[in-house]
Amino acid sequence: MKKATLVYKDYNTGKSITLESTYLNYIDSYTRNYNNEEDLKLAYLDELKAKDIKLDLENSDFILYAIKDERTREVLPILLNDNKEIDLYDNYYDNKKSQIEISRKLMFNSKDRMYLKSVIDNKSLMRTLSFSVNISYSEYQYAIKKGIEVYTEDGKYYVTILDLFKYITNENKLGLLRELFEDTLDIWKRRVSNLTTDDVYYYSRTLRVLQNDYYTSVKDLTSNKEIKPYESAITKVKKIV
Repeated sequence: MKKATLVYKDYNTGKSITLESTYLNYIDSYTRNYNNEEDLKLAYLDELKAKDIKLDLENSDFILYAIKDERTREVLPILLNDNKEIDLYDNYYDNKKSQIEISRKLMFNSKDRMYLKSVIDNKSLMRTLSFSVNISYSEYQYAIKKGIEVYTEDGKYYVTILDLFKYITNENKLGLLRELFEDTLDIWKRRVSNLTTDDVYYYSRTLRVLQNDYYTSVKDLTSNKEIKPYESAITKVKKIV
């Protein structure tokens, strides 16, 4: 399982305190019990006091880093307020859908493509979209007409998935691209599901965080609240030093 660290960053003092340094799934199992980041901070109140850190809810952040290697770490959104199991693989006998399958459907059906946008905006998940698919000549011509970047190779036509999805986030009517979009999401699901179990968890838990943020955003939208959709999915780090 991938290693991770949970860090408390105080912007007033510039101090950074490592609170947890262990496996990612262990940190998730702890943070998911808290409703929000403020509650999580309060849970570490005594530990912060012992290190002469005065808790400042307004000018501090918890930052979750995935440790990729000795020199590389990646900021991940923190899993909060979630007591449901993250299923890594489909289980047809128990009628359980994997988080990747749930996300595949949500990328297609979410309101105003909000969930698809949040996946594209997430740096780690964006890597899973770094591939191309073969398309028909009619799809190729349609894509050119719509300004989507396409290319030819060995007499075949291709579109990069990231470019295709970016176009789709701004379109309600997909025309000839609807079937291509559905087929491409199936390919995406297979590619991610066939990674190592560690990577499947790594992407699945991030997809879950974005899913939770999406449903919170939709709930707020229906309540006519002024919100910034999926803001919390893009880690709210002011400055990492």
